[in-house]
Amino acid sequence: MQMVGIEDIKSLHEAGLFSSAKLLTSFSMSVQEKDNQDKQDVTNLTTKSSLMVLFGDSLFEDEQFRRAEYYYSKALQCRKAISKTKSKTSTSQGLILEVEVKYKVYQCYTCLKEHKEALAILEGVSQKQRTPKINMALASLYHRQGMERSAISCYKEVLRVCPLALEAATGLLKLGITATEVISLVTKNQQSTSGTLANSDWLTSWIKAQALEATSKHTKAAQSFKALEQQVLHDNVEVLCSTAENYYQAGDVKNSKAVFQRCHLLDPHTLQGMDIYSYLLAQDNSSKELEKLAKDLIQVTQLKAEPWIAMAHFCDLTNRKPRAVYFAQKAHTIDVRNVQALILKASLLQALGKHQEALIHYREAVKLSPTNIDATKGLVECYMTADRNRDAMAVAKNAHKALGATARTLTLCATVMMHESSNYDKAKTMLEKAINLDPSSNDAVCLLAEVHGKKQEYSKAIDLLRKHLINHRTARLHQLLGDYLVMTNEYQEALDQYTKSLSLNPGYSKAIEGIQNVEKRNGSVDLDSDDDALDTNNAEVISLEEDDAEDAASWTSQDLQGPLF
Repeated sequence: MQMVGIEDIKSLHEAGLFSSAKLLTSFSMSVQEKDNQDKQDVTNLTTKSSLMVLFGDSLFEDEQFRRAEYYYSKALQCRKAISKTKSKTSTSQGLILEVEVKYKVYQCYTCLKEHKEALAILEGVSQKQRTPKINMALASLYHRQGMERSAISCYKEVLRVCPLALEAATGLLKLGITATEVISLVTKNQQSTSGTLANSDWLTSWIKAQALEATSKHTKAAQSFKALEQQVLHDNVEVLCSTAENYYQAGDVKNSKAVFQRCHLLDPHTLQGMDIYSYLLAQDNSSKELEKLAKDLIQVTQLKAEPWIAMAHFCDLTNRKPRAVYFAQKAHTIDVRNVQALILKASLLQALGKHQEALIHYREAVKLSPTNIDATKGLVECYMTADRNRDAMAVAKNAHKALGATARTLTLCATVMMHESSNYDKAKTMLEKAINLDPSSNDAVCLLAEVHGKKQEYSKAIDLLRKHLINHRTARLHQLLGDYLVMTNEYQEALDQYTKSLSLNPGYSKAIEGIQNVEKRNGSVDLDSDDDALDTNNAEVISLEEDDAEDAASWTSQDLQGPLF
């Protein structure tokens, strides 16, 4: 029985008709197996191997990664049988094919998140046969597993052949290689491979900015990326996203948010940094902007973590915690190394009282990004909740050591110190220094007010909060001011502050508790004007409790597209 030629199947692949190619290859393999079941000659084995590779390619395109890996592996077994023959020509051709097939197997393992197996298959390729893409894949896997020397060696080999492989350059910078050495590798290899050296001032500036980021000098990195965009790479979304990410890491939330907003306007389809942007919007209670961002991102793709993180933040902000947890878990499943997904999931677990599970996620986030202050802060809070203050202080001190004496690291250390009355004065000194470094730091102001409160210095707390509220308004600031006004018997003004707090964050439990506390303390105060607002918020809380009874695990993709927004 005559079977379809391999070239015919290849033509279907080239035309992008993978489903047809899959069917035709399957039929051809069956015919070939029946007609040649007793033959093990080179020609038969070569045909069999080629058909299996083509079948694996079709399966890979259909995202059937496990089945594709199976047929690729069977193809490799055929190549081993071919290599045992006396045909030198066939053997040499087989070796070329073997390298490509091993790379395909690596891709399957990567999609299946089986990274050890992915590393093992690539390590089976000899040094001489390793192409730049194989060395890059090996470098990434070595880097992931902390095998730094091997990763550096592979990254350098990539740059030797492809000096403009920027991913390899950034990989070296993250592993501690200096910007000077990386620039030297790029320029020297560019001259040796092409014989010429193009104007690379912009590339040198980009590498230096990446080096600043890799060494946690985020403020300087943001300034360098900003200068590069303004002077050379105008409106370049990738550079702008890097600028925004470094502003975020440096604690400059205002500039970070503004640059991310610009990125999204320039290219609504970009995903880089949008997980951080959604976090910043959630922190500002910008529900409308967050809803729009989530809608935009989910239209781009459902296969990346960023859209699901944005949706989780929106659900959390609108008090739909079960859905928020579901979306956060989905984001984490898609990309287990996404720091924002880990922080989000941990914070939601923390809010649900699952502190041990939250601690595990925060710890993983800190491991992946030691300079991420939000992950560090969450880990500190979990340790303090578990009365492990010594561990909390160790984490805070590590952050202080890694990032220096910034407003955020000083505030973090003060947070731990506040839990012992003997350290109130030390915490106060740290917080005052933090506010001097960053007068816009809401966290430092709130904590310093709390220190004054613990020392019963209510008038100082009130003066501090009133001064800060002139330029900065948050639900927590108004709520704290209300609390200390109650302590000085200023009940009506306290109610005004709680109302303002609720206007910024409807359903804010501490503000509602504050109003209830005023009612208990002074029943003669005229609360009629506030009763409606309180009843409305209580009704919202009851409604949300009913929503929380939903079984998140039962939702389907169709469910998620409808009632979410």
